[in-house]
Amino acid sequence: QDDAIARWTEQVLSSNKRSLETEQQNNRMMNEVTELRQKLASTTAKLEASETQLREVKGNLKLSDLRLQDTTARAEELNIKVVKVARDLKSSEASLGESK
Repeated sequence: QDDAIARWTEQVLSSNKRSLETEQQNNRMMNEVTELRQKLASTTAKLEASETQLREVKGNLKLSDLRLQDTTARAEELNIKVVKVARDLKSSEASLGESK
């Protein structure tokens, strides 16, 4: 009977030890999952910040493009005026040459 009690006690202790090891392993895995969730949250926040910056850069590029188009249009207008002034100047020079 003492042997049976000893075997039963050994089985209970062994079972408890396995349960404890399993619980410890589960706790380690849960800690790893928590770390991974934190890393994911951090990475997601960085990605969202990068997306915001990208939208800002796109907006700035569009604004710069519009300014460039406006500057180009003004330059073309000035070029047309310069050509007209040059023609008028040549015409005036020709008139002065004829009147001499």
